[in-house]
Amino acid sequence: MLWLCAGIVLSMEDKQRTRIIMAACALTLLGGLNTGWTGPLIPKIAQIKGIDLVLAGSMVSVTASGSMLMLLLGKFICEKLGSRNSLRLAAVIAGIGMVTIAVAPGLLVLAIGAFVIGSGLGLCSIAATTSVLLSDTASSAAALNKVNLFFGIGALAGPLVAWAGLSSPWSFHIVYLFGAAFAFVCALLLKIQNPGKKPVAVSQSVTGNIKQPILWLFALVTFLYVGMEVSSAAWLFTFLQKYSALNLALASVSMTVLWAGLTLGRTISVFLCGRYSSIKITLLGMALTASSLLSLACFSNLGMGTLALVLLLGLGFGPIFPNVLAAANEHFMPDTTTTSSVVITSGSVGGITLPLLAGYCFTNFSWQIGMLFLFAVCTSMLALYLALLKIIAKRSQAKDAVEFDSQDLPAIGV
Repeated sequence: MLWLCAGIVLSMEDKQRTRIIMAACALTLLGGLNTGWTGPLIPKIAQIKGIDLVLAGSMVSVTASGSMLMLLLGKFICEKLGSRNSLRLAAVIAGIGMVTIAVAPGLLVLAIGAFVIGSGLGLCSIAATTSVLLSDTASSAAALNKVNLFFGIGALAGPLVAWAGLSSPWSFHIVYLFGAAFAFVCALLLKIQNPGKKPVAVSQSVTGNIKQPILWLFALVTFLYVGMEVSSAAWLFTFLQKYSALNLALASVSMTVLWAGLTLGRTISVFLCGRYSSIKITLLGMALTASSLLSLACFSNLGMGTLALVLLLGLGFGPIFPNVLAAANEHFMPDTTTTSSVVITSGSVGGITLPLLAGYCFTNFSWQIGMLFLFAVCTSMLALYLALLKIIAKRSQAKDAVEFDSQDLPAIGV
């Protein structure tokens, strides 16, 4: 009888764990969809609402502002409500934001809706990471690759959803209503977590992790990576036309190839991280990214070969962010909220600042110099990550030596 009861409890826990992971993946997919459909929808929103295209495009910046706010507050919300309730709250906030845009009468309400969407998706970044790390019993790297894989799928599918909506009589309205319904269904998948039952008991020594230099080195790695990825996505289309001499059609296809490569890279990483060291996979991704950027900068007339380099660039991108985030959380476990907040927020800052420097290099020097700048960022990231791994290894060895010396040696009788 006890065996049967234990089996039922275990089955319920497994179902609950699966439901949490499914909701985290689904909300990450929604974030990718929003990224993919925003660009195609902005011109139509401007046309229907009778507002300037530049002002309509500012919705992207407003969304980023909302996301940044919640990335900063995410740690405190997750510690107060628990990661699962925070994930549920993120779904509700994102859904409300999408409903707001769908029914918005003008620019001000559109901006409010965009800010609310960004807030929901920003909180989702922290809560989804924390929930999956606490729920998935597989390796942290494989689990986070699995979740972030859905962002790439969403980014690829987003333009298709936008096309379907714009082809219907309901235009962009139906797209955002679909997104809202999707978010609310995700919220329903999650049961309310007992507020008194904290998933992580945060002690004074754990919260002190924010003062650890290693945490900020991890944050610097993600700062460089996200800045490099966003810069590449922002400037690659124009670079391929101006420097690599691709026509408009091939340059457009290249952006789909980049996201497809990133998605494929994370798919492969999900399987490899369960069999091989995630550190080696991360270093391989960084090396592949660096070699692709250097090849794009050095060879300007490869024709279709350029698309192969773009695919390799996306493959290299794939495992880097989720694996670095997993490594940071494994090092500072169980304080996943602080670690995820610091690392993800630093990545967002990199995504805002480094594209400005890259754009300056592309437009004020040359297209080749701009790509070489991104190559320099990538090699700096690789060197920093290698140094970080060396520091961690030395500290681990020193800690093991201290623990060995502190043990009492057994008495030897004569």
